[in-house]
Amino acid sequence: MPLQDFRFPKNHRICSKNDIDYLFKNGKAFLFFPFKVIISEYTAEIPVKILISVPKSRHNKAVARNRIKRMTREAYRKNSSVLYSQTVEGEKCVLVGLIYVNDEIAAYDTIEKAIKKTIKIIEELYFSENS
Repeated sequence: MPLQDFRFPKNHRICSKNDIDYLFKNGKAFLFFPFKVIISEYTAEIPVKILISVPKSRHNKAVARNRIKRMTREAYRKNSSVLYSQTVEGEKCVLVGLIYVNDEIAAYDTIEKAIKKTIKIIEELYFSENS
């Protein structure tokens, strides 16, 4: 059994304005509190690319926004190896946007549960053997 890869490099993040526009224009959204999740299929070399956003209108202080983004990235990093182990590179790509919608800073456990549910949904919808 190979060692799990818990990295979260920059090429697994959505950085391009074109990718962001495509995600918001063509994506389907649902809510896994405390996140609004937007998912869209795309063609790229990385199986899953993710965008994490915390609106300034809900959290005025940069310290709070950065803490939420840091906890979200950590939860995703720890749990995303399931997605990457089952996919073939270049086959299909999924763009995922996570927008934090809670007015308060949630506990790490709450964030991690929402991330796990989101990963499970992505896995079932896009990377299961019957799709």
